[in-house]
Amino acid sequence: MSYIVKGKIYDSQNNPLQGVSIKAYDCDPLGRDLLGSSVSNQLGYFEVPFSKQKFDELGIEGERA
Repeated sequence: MSYIVKGKIYDSQNNPLQGVSIKAYDCDPLGRDLLGSSVSNQLGYFEVPFSKQKFDELGIEGERA
């Protein structure tokens, strides 16, 4: 299964910011794990795709029965 963090980054005047480095992390009691990174496009949009394996290496997070 794959996931994606996406959004738009802009300045205080609502102008899109191009070329900004974006990093997505998983934070849990064992520490922080980098899920992936991206760079915002000319409209300020970014997407950081990642797999379940990136945040759940032991297979114990996520869905519950």
